[in-house]
This record gives sequence, C-alpha cells and structure tokens, in this order.
Amino acid sequence: MRIFLDTNIFLEYLCGRSKARVVRGVLDVIEDKSFQAFLSSSSFCTISYYVELTLKEAGIKRPEKTIRTREILNSLLDIATIADTDHSRTVLATNDESFNDLEDSMQYQCARKAKCSIIVTLNIKGFKKSDQTDITIMTPEQFLQTYK
Repeated sequence: MRIFLDTNIFLEYLCGRSKARVVRGVLDVIEDKSFQAFLSSSSFCTISYYVELTLKEAGIKRPEKTIRTREILNSLLDIATIADTDHSRTVLATNDESFNDLEDSMQYQCARKAKCSIIVTLNIKGFKKSDQTDITIMTPEQFLQTYK
C-alpha cells in the first residue's frame, strides 16, 4: 500500500511535539507492514529548514550542524520516497477550489500522482472537501486504529 505523509507528520516527530509518539507509531506500522511511504519534495525542503533551525536553537554549529542535518534527512529518506508533482498537477492544485490552503492542495496532488491510497495528516480539516474517491484522508490515530 502506498501512503503519503503530510509535512506536519514529520515535523511533529522530528521536533518532538505533542503527537510525536503517535507519529512514531505510524512510522513503525509503515515499516512493519512494508507499506511504501511518500512525502513531497516541498515537504523535504521544509523539513530540512526546520531540522537546521532546531539544531541551531540547540546551540549546534557548523560543521556539526550540517553533519547532523544530513544524518536526520538520510534517515527520513530511508522511511519515505520523495514524490513530486509536475506542471499540470501544480496547475490543478493552484486552481482546486475544494482547498483553501494551497500547500494542502499541492500535497494532495502530489499524493495522487504517486498513486497513494492514503494521506496521513494532522490537518484533516484542510482536506475535508477534497475528492476522496481514491484517497482516504486519515489522522495518525485513525491510521493506527485501522492498520496496527
């Protein structure tokens, strides 16, 4: 099964936020069940920015910050494959009126292009008007209830 993980899933985990344990459970299920996980290239860039910022705030300086950032990002790449959109999907995302948030629309189009059947997100409201004929939108808790 192909599962798309929204940017907020990885940020929650990497930044140790309140739902980090639940997200870790999602990642464990994905690994245990041999699901194929995806994230967008734009998510990867955003995550990389937050990883560097978090390390900087922790007082870690270059070159150690660069080394640790690469280690974290490489472990992320071991979990998920980078999925990307193309021009036509970007046009669709930009003009899809079922989304109020363009970033959510881009994530949705990226998941569709990657042929994912599930999007796991902490922002389920952002996808509530999307076409869910082929893609199910789930919170981490819903994902765990269904697949653990």
